[in-house]
Amino acid sequence: MRTFPLATIGVAMLLLALAAVTYTRIFHAPPPGSVPALLKATTPPSSAAERPTTVITFAQGCFDSGCHASMASAPIMHAPTALSACDQCHAPDSGGHRYPLIRTGAQLCTSCHDQATHWGSHAGTKENSCLECHNPHASTTQALLRADSTQASCNTCHQSSHERLKHAPFEAGACNACHNVHADQSMPASGSDEQCASCHAPIVAEASHASHGHRSLSGGCIACHDPHAAANPKLLPASTRESCGSCHKQAADSTTNASLSHNRVLKEASCVKCHAVHGSNNTAMLRHSQNTVCLECHATPIVALSGRTIESIANLAGGGHDPHAAITQGECSACHSMHGASHAAAVKLVNQQVPLGGFDLANYALCFSCHDTALTKSWAATQFRDGQMNLHELHLTRGGDLDRSRACSACHALHESQQPRLIATSVNFEGSGWKMPMKFTLTQEGGTCGSSCHEPMTYSSRPGGAKALPQGAPQ
Repeated sequence: MRTFPLATIGVAMLLLALAAVTYTRIFHAPPPGSVPALLKATTPPSSAAERPTTVITFAQGCFDSGCHASMASAPIMHAPTALSACDQCHAPDSGGHRYPLIRTGAQLCTSCHDQATHWGSHAGTKENSCLECHNPHASTTQALLRADSTQASCNTCHQSSHERLKHAPFEAGACNACHNVHADQSMPASGSDEQCASCHAPIVAEASHASHGHRSLSGGCIACHDPHAAANPKLLPASTRESCGSCHKQAADSTTNASLSHNRVLKEASCVKCHAVHGSNNTAMLRHSQNTVCLECHATPIVALSGRTIESIANLAGGGHDPHAAITQGECSACHSMHGASHAAAVKLVNQQVPLGGFDLANYALCFSCHDTALTKSWAATQFRDGQMNLHELHLTRGGDLDRSRACSACHALHESQQPRLIATSVNFEGSGWKMPMKFTLTQEGGTCGSSCHEPMTYSSRPGGAKALPQGAPQ
């Protein structure tokens, strides 16, 4: 094997070194085989030199003196830095080893970086302060951030939240998952729904396309949800009931100020047990039809806060022979206040089961909010008559020695009945717990009733009433 003298080897190594230096100074770039730009520079000098007192040209290289060793050793480098192309941003030495920028402010950055993409409403960009967030030479963080992470960079201006429940991107420090930190979309406002839809598309679509929804809500999603963190589930600023009540004040007041509260409404997450909070094709944004929602609780007996047992209405919601029109139309709220009430059975208006004293229309406010009050005055306005005697008037206004009227529920079922005209098969006698049988039979022109209130009696709508009927003749 052929050998070479040590002197020959030394000369060869010196020539290679000179070639590398020449390449760098001519082309302003690292020699072939160096680490790719934006990743890592060549190994810097071990220590920094003193500030030069003589002019150093770009061709000589800014790293040669050792002054900028930290830039050369950074894992992330600006492309001009990595390529030793300092003259892309700096003018030659103006004296005292100072290299002025070739352009001022944002004009320098936008000469390379697309202004349409990297410029917009962020306060930092408006103030021409790219360098508030970015290091122009090198960094340990992607995008040449001065801070250790995206979140840390944002937190230098924007206060972080310490609430216990955090939006997943916020918790992960991925601010740029929602924000374009430079351009006009950087601050979600009226366009926030579109931003939210990028992750929560089904929910946003539900609110946007449902017949009844929050699509016109001022502020969009962030009117109800904090996009970063909150103390309440679903990133709400307050409890569910308080959050909904901040807009739906009438419902909130009827719940808070009611003397008879709807127990379900008082519990946490109360509103969402009945309402689809984003959107629904049902009136009042109910999750299902009104009957279905009510039967989710009232299909079985319920013990109220007072200890009273509210009987099941599972068999009173559409299966009877003669349902109340409100039941047929699925509108429990026609009679009942869903949030809270001041009357028994959570009805909207007065409907006394055992009226006291003489007849007063005010005691029948609920029933007569739909039914004509002529039922109590004119024999021609009702089928419940004997000749020209109005039997509604007789039952309601003539209390005999007791001088009191009777309630509608003394004869009628309030939801539905197996009998025509909502005549009950049995009623709670005088508001007690005893179910009194009605023993009512409807005939073609009248009927018979033989309840425990009185002996069996017959009535007819024919002229002259039941007394005018031939003995044994069908009515």
